[in-house]
Amino acid sequence: MKRNILLAVIIFIAAITSSCSAAAGSDFANEKPVAISIVIGRHTNQNKISQDAINELSEIVSSAVYSGYISVVLCDGSPVTLPETFGYLADSVSFPQDARNAQIYEQRKAKYTQKVIDFILDENITKARAQDVDIMSAIFEAARSLARFSDSPEIERKIIIVDSGISTTGTVNFHETNLHGENLEAAAADLIKNNPSAFPNLTGIGFSWLGLGDVAAPQMLKSEEGEKLALFWRSVLRESGAAFEDNDIRVAPKGSEPNLYIENSQAFPFVSTVVFTPPQIDSETGFAAPPAVPEPEIIVVQGDVVAFMPDSAEFIDITDAERKLKTEAEKINQYLLSGKAEKIFIVGSTAKTSPDDNYSASAVELSAKRARKVTEVLVAYGVAENNLEAFGLGPHVPAGQRSDEFASSGVFDETAAQRNRCVLIVADTLPLADILLAERENIKTRG
Repeated sequence: MKRNILLAVIIFIAAITSSCSAAAGSDFANEKPVAISIVIGRHTNQNKISQDAINELSEIVSSAVYSGYISVVLCDGSPVTLPETFGYLADSVSFPQDARNAQIYEQRKAKYTQKVIDFILDENITKARAQDVDIMSAIFEAARSLARFSDSPEIERKIIIVDSGISTTGTVNFHETNLHGENLEAAAADLIKNNPSAFPNLTGIGFSWLGLGDVAAPQMLKSEEGEKLALFWRSVLRESGAAFEDNDIRVAPKGSEPNLYIENSQAFPFVSTVVFTPPQIDSETGFAAPPAVPEPEIIVVQGDVVAFMPDSAEFIDITDAERKLKTEAEKINQYLLSGKAEKIFIVGSTAKTSPDDNYSASAVELSAKRARKVTEVLVAYGVAENNLEAFGLGPHVPAGQRSDEFASSGVFDETAAQRNRCVLIVADTLPLADILLAERENIKTRG
């Protein structure tokens, strides 16, 4: 009897010791709280997020899912912080008593980490919603979401960016900021000095960047430009007070996956392509020569770029439309001055009103009015009118240049229709120009 009692006491003590060891081994009580904001860019002109990047992101998320806080910022032309937040500090995780057991704790942590990763990678949630990419505004949003912890020094704050780094609008706009400047650090400092309110105070915030420089067609980025891209962003972030090592913001290996959105690009907002042009030194003068004129390209003034009102040739936002068309006017004049194009076709388009929409004279006329409207603005910004030719094709623009409003079981898609309320600007040296002209002749016979 005494032996049985003694044995029971030993087993009881062993159980208590084991339980204490499990609790200590869980590291739950010792985890330092971490608040992170993930800036995710899921848009055209970049490759699919690599598995290596996903693995690294998972490790970062794992550090905050239980003891910390996680927010997600959608990085497109108009960044927003998504309403969903994760982690103990976000009150979205509770800790039942058995979670203090090391094994159960790690299992739950892994499961919750995967839940967050699935959320971030869900195209229906984190897909771009606005045209172009404004990375600086996205960083501003991320910093704002972490501001609630600025008075809590025990909470580590980090911003994680998952994006190619090619910002095409906003304060940092690579259409205006060339990576081939002599001193990128000075350029970054001047940018912040001249626009102080456009840059957040990042003092005390750590940074990591995944996918930097991992672009896909039509966006191009040479290897040396990728290194300069990393240098530029490191300079901007340090000038803003961020804390990180150079290795935290580095050019990513080229993605093994194909361009994530190229095959479905019409389902995503338009992202403009940046041309990084190095200065050419004139051998005779020793000074920088004018940059080489790019080859003629198709410029699609889509409904989500310069928006027309439905059934109208009026812009929804005339100020915004004129600002963007001023840029296109500069491009057109470059083409014409280079002698690489003699005529620029301005071709209007409309949305369909039914899946089997046939020829409609009113639709063709509306599209022609839209083309003429764009032509008027381009002429106002210095393009010679005799170099422009405007006409409309109604809903008969070739399939490769428009979206299908009735692709989903014949149900009308207003987003696709908005993109089709557009104008194409096409140089006469492109094969597409011949296709558009042929369609114009075809429409004449139907009229």
